[in-house]
Amino acid sequence: MRKSLLLATVVLVMALGAGCSYKTPVNTVQSVNVYSSYDEKIPGKFAVIINADTNLLDKTVSPSSFTCAAHKFPISLTDSFTSSIIATNESIFESIFQRENIPSVEEMKKDNLSGYIFITSKLFEPRLQFIPGFWSATASASTDIGFDYNIRDSQNNLVLNGSISGNRTADGGAGGACEGGSSVLAESISKSLRDALERYGERVSNSPKLREVFK
Repeated sequence: MRKSLLLATVVLVMALGAGCSYKTPVNTVQSVNVYSSYDEKIPGKFAVIINADTNLLDKTVSPSSFTCAAHKFPISLTDSFTSSIIATNESIFESIFQRENIPSVEEMKKDNLSGYIFITSKLFEPRLQFIPGFWSATASASTDIGFDYNIRDSQNNLVLNGSISGNRTADGGAGGACEGGSSVLAESISKSLRDALERYGERVSNSPKLREVFK
């Protein structure tokens, strides 16, 4: 009876206790597995402009479950999203560099650019829940992430555009005070971002039109 009461107390504390804030850092996706029909990168020099909406990419996740509901998990994805996009494009294109603004035709001519890549963050929905167990809880996270891309030549003609999304889940231990949710959530976000970047890389690298225009 005393053991049952103790266990119930622990679960109740996890669910209703004073809430903590657990930062959820997400590392840059440094390399992705891009399955390409071509051995060489897309030739040319390209500017990359990334519209990373901080209002979308930086947010605080609250668990959807009753267990651990008092805790918060703040995420700042803007920097990792940007650096991951750059790293992925470096693996696809011969030469790229980041710019703050879309270059004009005159600027592209002056900088000897073949064209530019414009990417806009469009979707970021991380979710987290805690599932109570007999001795401990389990954290489960899933994430939807997506972005639009637009690739143009040196005359500002549209060559390729589209939308990309990724979704992955992760599970792990909740920890003694729900802190395990941070690492599980970060894993889900990282895996989802990698999924989206690999889809983007394969679509762009295998585009006959891009290869033809920038040969």
